Amino acid sequence: MSEKTPPSNRKPHHFSSPDSFGLFMDALRELQLYEDECARTESSQEKLNQHLDEALENLQEGHRQFPDDLLTQYYLAIALTMKNQRVYAQALNDYNEQFRKMQDPDPKELKAMGTVWTHR
Repeated sequence: MSEKTPPSNRKPHHFSSPDSFGLFMDALRELQLYEDECARTESSQEKLNQHLDEALENLQEGHRQFPDDLLTQYYLAIALTMKNQRVYAQALNDYNEQFRKMQDPDPKELKAMGTVWTHR
């Protein structure tokens, strides 16, 4: 029987250099600040965006400089997903606000906004 060699020599819990670890930890700190802000009763959208953007900047820079670091890749994917959720939530909020402002919605207008109007 032949021994199988691992697909990669990368170790998921190791970083390529102290700089890589530093960028990763800076990103984690920003994600924690983001989470703390989310937990507040009146969270600031500006602060949420700032913390998430700074986390993304650090993770993207870490991935650019150290593409083999798996934890950086993993957290970059998570942060991008979080950013995407914020974009979609804002789009839905905007859509709902437009809908609420309509006096008597016309089905053609609703369809043009990207939805199918059905009467129940």
